[in-house]
Amino acid sequence: MPLRFTILLTLALAAGAPPARGQAPDSLVEALRSAVDRADVEGMMQQAGERLEVGLFGAARLFSRDQAEHVLEGFFRDHPPTRLTFREFVATESAWFGAAEYLRLDGREPLRVYARYRRTVGGWVLREFVVMEMNR
Repeated sequence: MPLRFTILLTLALAAGAPPARGQAPDSLVEALRSAVDRADVEGMMQQAGERLEVGLFGAARLFSRDQAEHVLEGFFRDHPPTRLTFREFVATESAWFGAAEYLRLDGREPLRVYARYRRTVGGWVLREFVVMEMNR
């Protein structure tokens, strides 16, 4: 689990943050899950702001929308999905953090995905999408 995600998740859980009023709508999280299931980068990017932090099997980087699209298209081409299933999440008034299992079309070991939304004046924005091997 990326260190920053681990720290944020730990802090939110320690604060006893239940699913908060105003948390990211289930429909938004479902739209992300559905977009990933279809390898629909455009669908994912509809939720992103001007920049999206993407991490693939290592250090995450902040990308422009166009760069993030290119990186995610390559990822989906190399690791076609069958299903993304969120296993745990924590929500606060201004953030939503989720951990999911990413099942691959080729049947190899699932990957671990971490997603983070941030509440802004205009609504909820996907800020981070990180993929790691399960055994890390």
